[in-house]
This record gives sequence, structure tokens and C-alpha cells, in this order.
Amino acid sequence: MIATLRKLEILLEVRNHERMTIDDKTSMVEAYREYVNECVAELFKYPTPTVVKQTVDRYRSLVRELVESGHSTFIHGNQEIIVTKSSKVPGHYQITYFDEKGPIMDATRENVEELTRYILNSSIVPIRAEYLEIIS
Repeated sequence: MIATLRKLEILLEVRNHERMTIDDKTSMVEAYREYVNECVAELFKYPTPTVVKQTVDRYRSLVRELVESGHSTFIHGNQEIIVTKSSKVPGHYQITYFDEKGPIMDATRENVEELTRYILNSSIVPIRAEYLEIIS
């Protein structure tokens, strides 16, 4: 919040000495909006849209890095999931779901980007293999 306020102050200080352009006004409005959002978020302890987006972007990058590095174990509720190269479609990835009775379903994705999107959209969470209870 202090950084945003300082950005707004700098814009105001610089622009007091010269003619403001539309871009300058837009920057000031954006900085002010960001500052107000941060103040409100601080008051109510809600994350700002910027913080939410940054968090989601960091998580997306983490999941992508895990997938690219070969991490293969995930969970979704009480189901455990293994991600492997597809045995059905060469060059694709297979996501296989397990419950206490064994494999219950699978899905296939064409590449790392689609796999990452699938994991994020399905609320699948990475987990270390030693914490799996069903698949051992």
C-alpha cells in the first residue's frame, strides 16, 4: 500500500510542474484506484484483484514447473491422481484418478499447457508421493 501511495505522490509531484497528458491522467487514476483498493483490502482484510492475480499466476507457474519437471502425484478431495505420459495417445499426458477401490477414471491432455490448465481448473493439488494413502 505504501508503494502504491508513493507512486501516486511521485506522479502528482512530477505533474505539478508540467502539463499533464491523457496518459499521465490515466496513470494517476490507476494509481489512485490501486491505492483505494489496497486501503479497502487492508480495512476488510480482503486481497486486492492485483494480489489475487499475482497469487494465481505464481501458483500456475509452480504447477507448470512441477509438471515439466516430472512431478506426477496429485490429490482431488479423497481421490489420488497420477499424471503420466499417455499409454493411449502417444505424446499426450494421462491423468488417472484413484479411490480406495482402484482406478476410477482418466483424462488425456495434449501438452503441458493444457495439462496445467486442467489441473488448475479441476482444483487438483500437488502432493508428495510419500503422503499418498491409496496409491503406494
